[in-house]
This record gives sequence, structure tokens and C-alpha cells, in this order.
Amino acid sequence: MKKILILIFIIPIAVLSQNKKQDLYVAYDKCSIHNITKISNDTLQFELYQIRFGDKIKPEIEYSIAESGFVKKNISLSGKTYGFLLVTYINENKQNEPVEINKNEIVNVIIAENIIHSKNTDFTTFFQNFENIYIVDFSDKNSEIKLAKKVKIEFNPTL
Repeated sequence: MKKILILIFIIPIAVLSQNKKQDLYVAYDKCSIHNITKISNDTLQFELYQIRFGDKIKPEIEYSIAESGFVKKNISLSGKTYGFLLVTYINENKQNEPVEINKNEIVNVIIAENIIHSKNTDFTTFFQNFENIYIVDFSDKNSEIKLAKKVKIEFNPTL
């Protein structure tokens, strides 16, 4: 009877612990994320970033020779509009300070460059599956310790 009672308490705890949402770390370098705004004073630090889909689309370039003999360059870009992720970091009254983390301890990571090229991912709901989302700057390849900033991410379907 004692073993049955122990199992009755252990099984629900095990099931609930498996449903716990994990943290997600979005690793970026200088070329995969665009810093739109950065405002800071003694009580507020506000940073706004964009991860744009379609950033790696290359324009079509055509060279020809004009009647004057000079090289003429025609550049064509598609008229397609691409969505983007709006990443917001707010630290008001030191309530959301950046956290130091060893890059080898980051277990649940997605690289911003891979987000740009991802297909068939529903980003309207994807980030809701995580407890906290952090952005981590990986521009300095030599440093083991990184600063992780807890952010909110919103998907915008078009520019």
C-alpha cells in the first residue's frame, strides 16, 4: 500500500516536470541581426532589434554596354515583401539585467542566421513554447562568457 501511494505522488510530479517550458537562446553576430534603436539612461535601457527574412536574397545584376561605350549596370530586386522578427529588450530600474553565461552551458540555442533561412516555421506561435527567450551576442568568438538579455520576440509577417 505504501508503494502504491508513493507511485501516486511520483507519477504526476514526473509528468508535470516534463511539461516545463525551457529557455531559448538566440545567438547572433553583427551580420545576422539589425539594431534599430538603443536608448539608455540611469533608469531605462531599451534596445530594439530586427531579424529580417529574405536578407540574404541577392539582387539580379545585369551588365551591358551603353551607346556611349560605358559599362551599364542594371540591378533588379524582387517586389516581394518579407516578414521580420521584432526583438525587444527592456531593462527598467534594473529589473531585467543581462545575465553572464558560459557559451558551453547554453543548451537550447537557435542561431539568428538560421532563422533567416528557415522555411515552414510558424513564428507566430513558435516562441510561445519557451519560458524565457534570451539574445546572446556571439560576435566576439574568443570570449567564453557571453551576456544573455531576456527579450520579447514578435513576428511581423511583412515589412
